[in-house]
Amino acid sequence: MNRDEFIEYIKAEDDSIISANLVDNLFAFASKRTNSISFTDFVNFNLCMTGPDADLKILFFYFEKNNEGRITLKRFIKTCQLLKLPMNFQTDYFRRFFDQNGSLDFNGFCQVIKEIDHEWVNQSFNTMQNNGLITGEQFKQILLEQQSHRTILDYPPHIFNRIEEIAGQELDYSSFRALYNVLSSLDRVNFAIKKAINDSNEASITEKEFLRSARRLKLQEYTPLESYYVFAIFDRDRDGKISEYDYKYNMLRLDDIQPAKKGFIHEIIEVAEHFTIGSIAGAIGAFSVYPIDLVKTRMQNQRVKDGLKLYKNSFHCFYTVIKTEGPIGLYRGLLPQLVGVAPEKAIKLSVNDLLRKLFTNEQGGEIYFPLQILAGAGAGASQVIFTNPLEIVKIRLQTQGEIYRLTGAKPKSVLTVLRELGLFGLYKGAASCLLRDIPFSGIYFPTYGLLKREFHERGWYGWSPLLLAGAVAGIPAAFFVTPADVIKTRLQVKPIKGQQVYKNIPDAVGKVRNTLYRY
Repeated sequence: MNRDEFIEYIKAEDDSIISANLVDNLFAFASKRTNSISFTDFVNFNLCMTGPDADLKILFFYFEKNNEGRITLKRFIKTCQLLKLPMNFQTDYFRRFFDQNGSLDFNGFCQVIKEIDHEWVNQSFNTMQNNGLITGEQFKQILLEQQSHRTILDYPPHIFNRIEEIAGQELDYSSFRALYNVLSSLDRVNFAIKKAINDSNEASITEKEFLRSARRLKLQEYTPLESYYVFAIFDRDRDGKISEYDYKYNMLRLDDIQPAKKGFIHEIIEVAEHFTIGSIAGAIGAFSVYPIDLVKTRMQNQRVKDGLKLYKNSFHCFYTVIKTEGPIGLYRGLLPQLVGVAPEKAIKLSVNDLLRKLFTNEQGGEIYFPLQILAGAGAGASQVIFTNPLEIVKIRLQTQGEIYRLTGAKPKSVLTVLRELGLFGLYKGAASCLLRDIPFSGIYFPTYGLLKREFHERGWYGWSPLLLAGAVAGIPAAFFVTPADVIKTRLQVKPIKGQQVYKNIPDAVGKVRNTLYRY
């Protein structure tokens, strides 16, 4: 077999583009530097190429001379220089691998190749460091140079694009080595993640759980700093936990990140899961804050007549309701709220999640902050179809206690309220509801996401930072939409005889502009 026939054979085995230089080296390797390949040479070549160390045997052949089976130090250094490897090989570190005659065999060569990375990164750090520190961009440069000279190590772009974010502004040598160790042994990281998940019997693990299991591994004993960088890389949604899916997602090549085709049954299950989670969360939240919501509604609807107020302040309102209606009065109208909050919260959370995925940059995995606001606003608008009927029925039921005190009218049931309103009446005040819900969600969701990410970057995980992030995000959201909420309450409440009647939003704003921030 001559060179041209060998090329045709290679093309038949591998249709990818192969450089002429590589073909020449493979032909020289197969023919043992002769001009033709015998049948025995061809069989040996194929056996070698299917072996686990084929790349090392070809590389050793490239370095040695005249098929001697050994490489001299001089020859090793000269070949490395021809390959333009950006490092100094005239060091004691490399001389230690060669025997007293200044040569080494195949096994010794394999060990040198493995250890080159260690010396390479050390020399790169020493060259680039300034006062013992390198920047994230310099770290990225070291990886780029390493990747350009090696075919075995190939960092997924999704991880590579986040190097500067992961590394931070500057790295000392300890942080440099820890991050490098993680990135240079991603297969071991995967093994450690699977081991920790198996130990915890959970779908995802915390950093402490990972470190506890990883420290027991014989193949690599992870340090706390290395564990920190594992989570910095693979904690995709910054919730303080990683799963096997997080690892697989980050390891995908960008060309491979395609939306999976989901069957009809799978989509139904996914929608049902989102709906259930949103419903449970919404019901718990509604029950917990309902007494506060009732007090808010009565304070917003309070009218001043002849200089007299029914309630002096929120605390007085709370006390009065318990005194005149009993503790059960604080939960008047709760049942329709619990029934309606399920679809309301479910659709809001689902739409926000859907829009955030739509707006997320596929390459960086980030979402532009104004688009986060737009996603939240879209979620707020989508919920009004459920929110408005829920709100108007709830308000009518919440104010029945004070109507009874003022007029003696007996409280009505939910069904009676629904019959009085009718289908179109359920959407009375819908414009004011949109005016409240769109900015509320537009402020709340991005602020919550920003705070959650900030807490996680500071190493604060668990339920407490999530609770705090939600509480803090709700403060500006509630403050800025309170005027719209007051207007909505005044439009949706059923006025009693002698009370002010409001025609629409401009009319209501004009009549209550001095009491928009009534609590």
